[in-house]
Amino acid sequence: MSTPLAFEIADCNCGRSHAMSSVYLPLKDLSSGCAVCGVNEEGRQRLCSSCGERIYCSEDCQIKDWPKHKLNCGQTHRINLESFYPVLAVLADFTRCLTLPPHFAVTSQVVSEPNPSLVPSQLPSGLQAKLLEVDDTRTSLFTDLFQWAPLAQSEPVARKMMQRIMRQGNALPLLTALCVALLGEMYTTTSGRNTGGVRTRLQYRTSPIADFGIAAGSVKVHPSDRLAFRKRSTGTYVRGQDPAHHFWLYFTTVRGEEVLLDLSVFTFNLCMVVQSAPYAPPRLAAHAIDVAPAYFVDRAIRKGAANIYTERRRVSALRDARLHRAVRYIQHGLDDAEAELIGAFMRDVAGRSVTEREIEVAGTTTMQYCGLLGDVLQSEAWRRYPERPPLAIQADPGESVDPDDAPKRKNKNKKKKKKASQSQGQGSSPTVEDLMAELGLGQ
Repeated sequence: MSTPLAFEIADCNCGRSHAMSSVYLPLKDLSSGCAVCGVNEEGRQRLCSSCGERIYCSEDCQIKDWPKHKLNCGQTHRINLESFYPVLAVLADFTRCLTLPPHFAVTSQVVSEPNPSLVPSQLPSGLQAKLLEVDDTRTSLFTDLFQWAPLAQSEPVARKMMQRIMRQGNALPLLTALCVALLGEMYTTTSGRNTGGVRTRLQYRTSPIADFGIAAGSVKVHPSDRLAFRKRSTGTYVRGQDPAHHFWLYFTTVRGEEVLLDLSVFTFNLCMVVQSAPYAPPRLAAHAIDVAPAYFVDRAIRKGAANIYTERRRVSALRDARLHRAVRYIQHGLDDAEAELIGAFMRDVAGRSVTEREIEVAGTTTMQYCGLLGDVLQSEAWRRYPERPPLAIQADPGESVDPDDAPKRKNKNKKKKKKASQSQGQGSSPTVEDLMAELGLGQ
């Protein structure tokens, strides 16, 4: 590599030794059968209620195994992903909005209208998107939103557009950093008679998480929800975030159920957010924005809303041997070789070469997240999180914003929508705009 990319953690407060760390993998699935008799009958499998990492077919087998298993079972903190994912959203949003260099359209005046009524334009490349004219001949840190966007119909409209611009891009390095931090802070912990430690693991509802990583593919977005920019200085066009090259997190349970976490669709006007206050680590509390974008595709969303994703590939972070090597000394930093291991993981996810800047952002952000997640786990702040995250939808003026109406509206119109679809004879995939309408949140 042409320049050093070593990264160090500042003010580590993890309370742990900085000796070499090993990754302790959870059960991959239930295929190994009962730990005592080997029976592998669907419906009979039960997990150790303490560690979640030992399979039994009956209470009798569990009792027989306890004298042996208790040596390794130890103490386990099982953290429910449903109440924990907002922390990941807050971390990513902090990085996008406050630590990375701002998008040029945030520090330059938008001289065209940024209003919801703006219709998509066709760029010379053929791309259709909402086009914003940007006077990049001068830059400023705008405190008055009407100075930034004089033609905005209201301050909330200008604010939302600015936030959509601020929150685009950098998905691959930020998701990589979250994965490496989870791996290094959670899955290097173990428990048992000889360790004196506490094992920390994620679960979804009652099932342990068996795998997590990054999925790559596309998200279906209507042209009216895409952004593009024209620089006044040169007349050149700049595309906004590309929905054809999209990244999101996946989590799979030991029973095979999957949930997704997308932290990058706010810019496409899928503006589902979670309140930041309950989740911001103490060191971020004074800096976090009041809400953080998070689209959590759980069991209910899978059943009740359209799928907007087309997955091309996925790469496990939890079970990636390169990342296991990268986090061996994560408590004191990443050296060049470890940064390159993370870069190799990113290349596999993206299916392309990655830039030195992407690796640098991933490395620097990983160390920030390790310190902040370490604080959360050490203080057991996650015990105080709301069982159901306080969600909201940051809507444009005129949109409905009551998520409780969504299932009712969808069920009420289900037959009507099905008939309309059949009469049109269309089999196209739903867009983000379709999904928002389906949730009762269309414009």
